[in-house]
Amino acid sequence: MTIQKLSIYLTCILLSFNVGINVWAKPTKTNRCIENRARFDIGSGQSKLVLAKVDRCKNIILEILLEDAVKISIKENVDLNSNKISDEMMLEGLSKLKSLKDKLSSFSVKDYKGVATEVYRRALNGQNYLDKINRELGLNVELIDQSKETILGKKAVRDIAKIKNNAIVWDIGGGSMQISQLTSDPTISEYGGRLASVSFKEKILGEVKKNKSLKSPNPMTTAEIEASILLAKNLATEELKNYRPLLMSSPKIIGIGGLHKGLMNKVKTSYITTDLLKGYIEKLAGLSDSDFGGDYASSEISNAVLVYGFMQAANWQSYEVLVVNLAHGLIL
Repeated sequence: MTIQKLSIYLTCILLSFNVGINVWAKPTKTNRCIENRARFDIGSGQSKLVLAKVDRCKNIILEILLEDAVKISIKENVDLNSNKISDEMMLEGLSKLKSLKDKLSSFSVKDYKGVATEVYRRALNGQNYLDKINRELGLNVELIDQSKETILGKKAVRDIAKIKNNAIVWDIGGGSMQISQLTSDPTISEYGGRLASVSFKEKILGEVKKNKSLKSPNPMTTAEIEASILLAKNLATEELKNYRPLLMSSPKIIGIGGLHKGLMNKVKTSYITTDLLKGYIEKLAGLSDSDFGGDYASSEISNAVLVYGFMQAANWQSYEVLVVNLAHGLIL
């Protein structure tokens, strides 16, 4: 091989190598479309995190990478502190939310967003606390009203379960409850109220246990459980009296949010019937918080009773739990 031919040959190799490097280094259109999004549902009793891989060009969720939650008892603190979040509770909440965010450290995340709900609307310093969260943790949390909660709950069902219509969405949180049609009919009103996990537990403490200073209604006697079921049914009947068209608008009921997820784990099925729930509740008499264990022991009986009472008042025989929350509705 002559020197001239060798020179041409080596030049071609170098050019090919450089082109290969450029092609490899240059991000493709597909890569530019893919991003990780961290979404937070800052609730009255629990804050939830969802991390999703998203194709923003196609506006689709490719994969849920991480889901986690932490108990932060904001509503109970507000109820005991003249409608304000105490300084100690703020510090605890910030610390727990930081721990939740720290779980994202092994992922590449630049897009953070969250929503805060009922208790932060009611607390006199709720917005101040959310400002602290955004300033110190950069979570970009927005305080939303109950109608936006309803919209995000339905969006979560559509985006994750791909259910588009002909269903009722039932969301119970720590401080509020929403019942809505998946496909809204403007002639039918949607329900939004404050009877929820923490507020109903407090009702039991005051009206059944006759002692609001207790931190837990447990253990409960059979008579106390029966009285609590009647209380739940009566409260639900009053709450729902103007919403019969909504309650009968579809035979398919979908339960979302932390309360339904926790109940599903206890009864070991996502398809919950009134008969199943009645049998489960009957076995809970005499059990203490230590018997239940976990962060939500004090609400185990009251949550099941609340759901059962509402099902009776609504004349629903069954519903299905879908493990989504407002954070899922924020992804896209």
